[in-house]
Amino acid sequence: MKIKEAFARSKKYYSAHPLNSWVLGITCAIFFSALYGFDLAIPGLTYIVIPILGIPFLFASILTHFQLKMNNEVRTRNFFRFFAAYFTKPFRSSFRVLISFFKSLVVEAIFAIVLFIIVYLIFTNNYGDAFNNNFVGFFETITDGSLTTTAYNDAVQGYLSANNNMLYVFFNLIFIPSSFLSCLSFMYFISLESLSVFVRLNAPQNPPVFIRVALKEAIKKQGKSFYGTYLGLNWPLFLLFIIGFVGGLTISLHFIGDATFASSIAMMSGLGLTSLFAPFYFSNMEAIYSFLDKDVRTISKNLTKQMILDIQAERNLVEKEAELLSKTLDELKDTEDDNPSDIDDNSVEETQDKDKEKDPFDES
Repeated sequence: MKIKEAFARSKKYYSAHPLNSWVLGITCAIFFSALYGFDLAIPGLTYIVIPILGIPFLFASILTHFQLKMNNEVRTRNFFRFFAAYFTKPFRSSFRVLISFFKSLVVEAIFAIVLFIIVYLIFTNNYGDAFNNNFVGFFETITDGSLTTTAYNDAVQGYLSANNNMLYVFFNLIFIPSSFLSCLSFMYFISLESLSVFVRLNAPQNPPVFIRVALKEAIKKQGKSFYGTYLGLNWPLFLLFIIGFVGGLTISLHFIGDATFASSIAMMSGLGLTSLFAPFYFSNMEAIYSFLDKDVRTISKNLTKQMILDIQAERNLVEKEAELLSKTLDELKDTEDDNPSDIDDNSVEETQDKDKEKDPFDES
């Protein structure tokens, strides 16, 4: 897979319908920015609305852009039909949302631990006992179950705001970058998984397991050239998110000062700015998959052949086992037919011998 060829093919796809591509891109920017706005009202709500609304919306956008090759127009009715189609059996596992989410959580946890160690050492070195006393007192407070709710909240806020919000800054330096990297990782994992949508569109008869295996093996076959092409075409997607996030965070912190609220604003601006790359991103992904399609079809065909051979081998084994069981049953029947006469003769002779031994009038 060569990046120049992929770029040329992507440019060709985009040039065929630039206006409709931008309609999709702007729609995505508005939708995802508004979607993350739920986090402003209820923190953490995005963990629910992104899988239920965000991912199906992305799926419908991919299918709508793919359909532009056939009718060259965006139809609202078709878009909502595609949105609903995401929840049907062939497509609902396309993005492997839970797996992508847990992968991003692992990235966040690892990065948070590393940051915690680094920032803790820096604060201890610079602030000494003032920081250590606040740090120990804070964790003693959150583990103390005897405090009332009011006393607990007052104590926590007291430790966080002490010494010019020292602990507040400490935790923000850990959790905001970790959350940012987690979101960036989630975007990357979902983006890679979205290639399975094209497999399902081109080979809808394949079972989901075949699709995942075939796509994974095709990417593995391409190796470094695949990831080089993917990043070479889509690097603006991640750069725009970084610019939007950092810019939104900086501006909101300057005017608001609340880091939790500011991080939500930063996510909104990052996703909104990123979505403006959608017109090019959809064409890029279609171009990337076009280079994988041949390998995916070949691997799928081989998997199907292997499954047929396995079924035939299992059927032959079952037939042989059936023949063996039938033969065993016949032998048992033959044995049953032969044994009764032998048993009767032997039992008669044994009975006669016993009678002779037990007969008291037998003089011999």
